[in-house]
Amino acid sequence: RFMLMENIMKEGYQPDRGDKITGVKKNGSVFLKGGHHRTAILKALGYPGIPEVIVFPNNTLYLIIKRIRKII
Repeated sequence: RFMLMENIMKEGYQPDRGDKITGVKKNGSVFLKGGHHRTAILKALGYPGIPEVIVFPNNTLYLIIKRIRKII
């Protein structure tokens, strides 16, 4: 995790197309399902937002997409 932080500090954040930061919307908030460490690092480094986050409208849709991705 420290290597990830050092890399982001040197080169900036480069979103990983294979491992996106994902979240599920619930009661007006977004709960992360993946990308917790990258999100924490970006926050610690003062980034104003988290680029390229995929937010699912509910947990059911998130689980369906997750299973489909395993098949493909």
